[in-house]
Amino acid sequence: PTYHVRRGKRLAEERHRQLRTTGRVDVPESVGHSLLLIVFAIVFIVIGAATLYATIEASDEWAEAFTGLEVWIGLLSLLFGTIGFVGVLIQMRWRAALTLTWDGLAEHRMKKGERVTVSMTAWRDITGFSAMYLGGRWPFKGQYTVFMHLVPDAYAAYRAGLSPTRRRLDSANASMFGHGRIALRRFSGGPKALHELLDRAHRDFGAPPGPG
Repeated sequence: PTYHVRRGKRLAEERHRQLRTTGRVDVPESVGHSLLLIVFAIVFIVIGAATLYATIEASDEWAEAFTGLEVWIGLLSLLFGTIGFVGVLIQMRWRAALTLTWDGLAEHRMKKGERVTVSMTAWRDITGFSAMYLGGRWPFKGQYTVFMHLVPDAYAAYRAGLSPTRRRLDSANASMFGHGRIALRRFSGGPKALHELLDRAHRDFGAPPGPG
């Protein structure tokens, strides 16, 4: 196994041991992934600004510049880059974390200096976890993304709490990845270490109690 695979397994084992011993383990959101998104956003901003500047400089009049396709491509790149940059900064300020306990898992964020619970899911409402590579083109695999599988009632409750826009997005995801699956965000240690940790925790605490 490569160094990253060994490191991920070791991290999953350490977190699983802490969970079994103390009843709780916190997994912070990945700062490295957020910084990578900031870099991509800045690239979009630079490309958009450069395209706008070059197009306007090459045109005799402002009105003429805005009739070409290039200026609209530049505007869209600048817009998406700016929105992405601000969005990632807000996410980093909120500092999300995933907390695993003997009862289930919860996602928290920091808002105005207070820890706010965004979502909570009991182990009994989870049927399992899976993962797949998304967004890759040969020879690159894409991003390893972890999915949480919910029982029908829990998935219905999850959808009921979504905004109309996010509900439409969830329906599109369900058509691609399967009904009842929720993609998890990226947390510290990498998605493979998180996947192994969640699998172990679910095996330990997700099984229904046996007959008394």
